[in-house]
Amino acid sequence: DIYGKAYKALLDNPTVTDPGYRGEVIAAFDFALGRIAQYAKDRDAEVIVVYVPNYSYPSHLKPLPEDLRQVLNKYGTRIVDMAEPFNQTIGLEPGDRGIYLFAIPNDGHLSPLGHAMIAEKIVSALNREPFD
Repeated sequence: DIYGKAYKALLDNPTVTDPGYRGEVIAAFDFALGRIAQYAKDRDAEVIVVYVPNYSYPSHLKPLPEDLRQVLNKYGTRIVDMAEPFNQTIGLEPGDRGIYLFAIPNDGHLSPLGHAMIAEKIVSALNREPFD
């Protein structure tokens, strides 16, 4: 039910990218994350969110937006922001493969390297002290 409501509010709405609608997007995110965080807390678990920026239009990937980060911090969520690690791969591969090493050229999915980079950051997040 939560997924259905969030999907309808965010993806079935043509104005979702309108800056004036941003408050609604953040409210929906806050609602959904609040439910997920409570579910995890009830099971003595933590929530880790891996932010994979949109890399369809490469040049420089943007970090997790501050308003989303604030909601994640509100619930004590561990954040793995992949923007900078992925940005560090720019220009490291032959020109015929595209721009980023972490993505499969002309496919749009993460490459084995992209998955390994994320896994490494998750392990690092798990080794940090939990939020209080």
